[in-house]
Amino acid sequence: MKVVTCASPTNIAVIKYWGKENPVLNTPLNSSISVTLDPTLLYAKTTIAADESFSDTRMWLNGQELSQLPSRAIAVIELVKALSDDPKWHKMHFHIVTENSFPTGAGLASSAAGYASLVYTLAQLLDLRVPLDKLSIIARQGSGSACRSLFGGLVRWDKGTNSESSKAVPVADALSWPELCAVICVVNEREKETSSTFGMQMSKRTSALLPFRTSQIVPERMSMMESAFLKKDFNQFGKIMMQDSNQFHAICLDTQPPIFYMNATSQHIIALIHSYNNISEDGRLRAAYTFDAGPNAVVYTTREYLEELVELLQLVYSGHTKIPFQASSSLNFRMDSTALQPKVRKLGDMMRKASFRNGISRFYISCVGSGPQKLDEIESLIDEKNGLPRRLPVKERVNRIMEWSRSVYSIGLGTVIAAAIIGSLCMRKLKLNVQV
Repeated sequence: MKVVTCASPTNIAVIKYWGKENPVLNTPLNSSISVTLDPTLLYAKTTIAADESFSDTRMWLNGQELSQLPSRAIAVIELVKALSDDPKWHKMHFHIVTENSFPTGAGLASSAAGYASLVYTLAQLLDLRVPLDKLSIIARQGSGSACRSLFGGLVRWDKGTNSESSKAVPVADALSWPELCAVICVVNEREKETSSTFGMQMSKRTSALLPFRTSQIVPERMSMMESAFLKKDFNQFGKIMMQDSNQFHAICLDTQPPIFYMNATSQHIIALIHSYNNISEDGRLRAAYTFDAGPNAVVYTTREYLEELVELLQLVYSGHTKIPFQASSSLNFRMDSTALQPKVRKLGDMMRKASFRNGISRFYISCVGSGPQKLDEIESLIDEKNGLPRRLPVKERVNRIMEWSRSVYSIGLGTVIAAAIIGSLCMRKLKLNVQV
């Protein structure tokens, strides 16, 4: 049995793609640009096992086996297999186990990370030596934005003129702008009511604004966004990004019937970010938002203002306890209540309303990230003895839960109590099913 494990990051589009030229091949109506996030923080991890004893290909997602493989997953697997010169792979079946480190189907590009991870891991398993842009063409056919997750840093997805030219192209690597940070505000973890695929179909069919955007607006914004990123011009970067996000959601509202991806909390975050920028002493942007097809905000800032921004969001949207967070280790981020200047605290107090308390359930605080990574055997999600999803020992499960609670919550007595309760409940539940 051969087993390989890899992780692929998610990416957040700063110039959005919306609408498909060819729905079968997933070619877009317009080109787009994204920033890849930290592959150790926001990722899909995939383990693929191959063995001649497997009678069919099976897939597990976040602990649940899929009763039927998605048609796009089947197509992607066959396309990767076709790249191999070794005939043994052409009839091989696989066991595929994937886990996301963040909510699935909530507008945080989980499908992008998932399909990029599937394609990259399978290519590693088959020992393929093909360029990443070729793999991006295959990943695109699983999920359009997945092609961008095969590269780090700033990535352009060219619309192209056919399937072979519609692919991802790296513009700048992850180290080109180390000061840039993203604060992902999870407003709603539930799967969105209108899928991106269906929403795109409806917008293409009914929105009068969409053709104007794709032909007149996006091309100029693409070049302006690339220039802003390469110059590390946050003022220009943030301005274009917010305009593009607003226009994307305007097209959703122009669709018949209208599509509402954002909610009241999303709109309140937009108002807060604009108010925060308005009190900037030099008149330049300190933060900028973008929303994909969902209510969750991605707020970009620079390292200089990161603590202040997160503390402001904590002040406005936390309930009785602090909003939990996970952060890229390279940022050395720590919550700091002293980071708020008096006028920023005054703004937070003014914007804090009872109806928006507990409006954000958690933060992911990310640096700009690199592309997919092949992981060590210890990270495998499959038990090589039987080719099925691996179950962690009870003690290791509890240790991971305790480690997670320590990393996510602010230090304090409440944290210790919460961690103890979580660990105790998990031990009790696991003892029902496992002999210790």
